[in-house]
Amino acid sequence: MQGSVTVHPPSLPKPFRAPFAYQNGRLNLIEPLQFEGQTPTAVFNRASVHAVEGQFRAEYKDPAYGDLNLIVVGNFSPEQEEARKSALAVFERHKVAMHTFAGIDLLIEEIRLQAHG
Repeated sequence: MQGSVTVHPPSLPKPFRAPFAYQNGRLNLIEPLQFEGQTPTAVFNRASVHAVEGQFRAEYKDPAYGDLNLIVVGNFSPEQEEARKSALAVFERHKVAMHTFAGIDLLIEEIRLQAHG
């Protein structure tokens, strides 16, 4: 696991800074996103933007880091189950993994098992 990483695929208008990343053959950029308190429409719209950007990153080979992958860690309230499912469907459609803050242990275990320098 490493700290902050910045990448800038030319197809995106600005650089992207991931606060955390880990390597497992690809550089997995971990992006925490706050969805709690947002309307279902706002969750869908925000997930859509991040999913499309994640797909662009996955199609780009960074000169310093190689192949990239985006993993989103979303924070939802218990009342947002339908919005969470909608966001998950959007991310899956664009081949972006999504974990929740409540289920972060699964991501930590995945990193523990797969990460290498």
